[in-house]
Amino acid sequence: MNDRIMINFARPIALFPIRDCVLLPCAVQPLHIFEPRYRQMVRDVLDGSGLIAMARFEEDVAPRETLSGRPALQETVCIGYVEQYEVIGDGRFVILLRGVCRAAIDRELEHHDPYRVAHLRATEWPLVDDEKLTGQREELRALLTDKAFDPLEDIDELRGLFDQSMSTVGLIDLLIHSATEEAAERYAMLRQTDPFVRSRWLVGRLVELRDLVRSGTWR
Repeated sequence: MNDRIMINFARPIALFPIRDCVLLPCAVQPLHIFEPRYRQMVRDVLDGSGLIAMARFEEDVAPRETLSGRPALQETVCIGYVEQYEVIGDGRFVILLRGVCRAAIDRELEHHDPYRVAHLRATEWPLVDDEKLTGQREELRALLTDKAFDPLEDIDELRGLFDQSMSTVGLIDLLIHSATEEAAERYAMLRQTDPFVRSRWLVGRLVELRDLVRSGTWR
C-alpha cells in the first residue's frame, strides 16, 4: 500500500470494471471516461477521496452484458488514486489512475446508482520489508543491466527506478506492469499477494524477453 495515500476501508469505494485492462500497485493507467455513469463516478470521487477500484469482469460475462446491469466481477481489485485529470469535449474525462494497493470485494452495495460501489478489504498489508527482499531487488537490477535490453523503449527509466526510494514491493509491481500488457498475466500477478512469487515470475518473464531480443525475434 502506498504510505502517502490513506484509505478508509470502512467506507465504500467506487468500482470501475473493465474486461481487458488491469492496474497494478504503483503503476499508472491512463483512462478515457466517456460513459455517463462513469463520468458521474469521476465527478464524485474528485469531490471526495479520489479513489477508484479497478475491477475485472468474470471470464464468462459476455461483452454485451458489460454495458448495463451488474454482471459478475472477479474478487480481486486494485485501488487507484486519480493523480491527474482533464475534462474534454462534452464532459468526458481523461484521467491518470495510479495504483495504490491490492484489495478484495467484501460486499457490494446493491442499490447504488448509477455506478457500482463496494466495501473492500486490503489483501496485502503490511507489506514485506525491503530488507527481506534485498536478494530479489539485486537479482532484478543485475538482470536489467544486461545490454540485451538496451533497444527497449524506456529501459533507462526502468533501470533508474532502482536508485529511487521506491519500496521493493512497489518496484516489483511496477516492473511487472511494464513487462507484460496481457490482462490475464497482470491479473494473475494482482491476485498473487506474495512478492517473492511475483519476483520469480518477473525474473522468468524478463529472461524470456531478453532471449527474444537477443535472437532478433522481439518486436
